[in-house]
Amino acid sequence: MDPPRTQLQLSKEIAALRHIEAAITFLSAGSFDLAITLAGAAEGMLEGVPRTSLFEKLRDSERVADLASKEWIASLNTERDWLKHETPHLPREMIFVRGQAAIMVARAVSRLSKGSPLTGEFATWFIDYLPELGKGD
Repeated sequence: MDPPRTQLQLSKEIAALRHIEAAITFLSAGSFDLAITLAGAAEGMLEGVPRTSLFEKLRDSERVADLASKEWIASLNTERDWLKHETPHLPREMIFVRGQAAIMVARAVSRLSKGSPLTGEFATWFIDYLPELGKGD
């Protein structure tokens, strides 16, 4: 192994974009856990961005108004939190599927002020994929 001897200076937005692009690459390869981890990190890096994100739209949806807010938010973040934190309240093993990773990547993409050709390609795929979401994958 021989990593380059260089520096990498990034803004938060560019660093998040790099995370998201790597997450899209991992999603495409079926490495759903890695996609969720990187997209979740990117989403967190861009908190406070003055845009309404997909997470906020899901969190505040009238369709889930009867659910307790804390439990609904926890369900939106289950896979991300399992990968990121100690989670004694969750099983020791978890199955990751395409839909979970796709939603996490979409959440992160929705926070970007400017995307890239790859995030645009993902967005086109995600819109086409939406009818399939939740049908077992």
